[in-house]
Amino acid sequence: MARKTQPQTDAAATTETTTTTTATEGTTPATTTRKPKRAPRVVLESKIDRIKTELGELLVSTYASIGEEFRKAVEDATPFVNVALGLVKGLPENWKPTAGKGTRTRKHRTFANGEFVKAREKYLQLFKDKGFGAGPFKVLGVLPDAKEVKIVTSEGTQYVPQNQVERIVVQAAVAQAVEAQANE
Repeated sequence: MARKTQPQTDAAATTETTTTTTATEGTTPATTTRKPKRAPRVVLESKIDRIKTELGELLVSTYASIGEEFRKAVEDATPFVNVALGLVKGLPENWKPTAGKGTRTRKHRTFANGEFVKAREKYLQLFKDKGFGAGPFKVLGVLPDAKEVKIVTSEGTQYVPQNQVERIVVQAAVAQAVEAQANE
């Protein structure tokens, strides 16, 4: 498994001129050369290639004492790394990652059908006054334009504003109990 000798680059090397002052010489310009910035595809390719090299180094006899299962696991992982490297090499030269530095991903704000929600703390008294209780409630539908959620309550189905409920993680037993309660 040979390493590449020269990585591909998108930009040429740049030269910076800085001015330094010394006590005896006065002001003299000094030049420094920076490495060119590598393309995201090239960076990704070099990282995968490094993983491939490291996997190859794990097969040397030094690590044979770990066991046969370890050697087999490394050998089984090698084809997957080769496939990943092949896929990366097939990317266009101007490829860029979709989620990079400085990007923010928006939280999933809508609810899905069949998901379970509960009353938010500040709306808990309102839900109790209506006779719904605190939850959990099963979501039957979402009206994104009206920002309402259709939930199953003890009194049937109700539409409530999305901002009054929040998503919860419910175990299977609780989910079955809520469905049984809704079917009564």
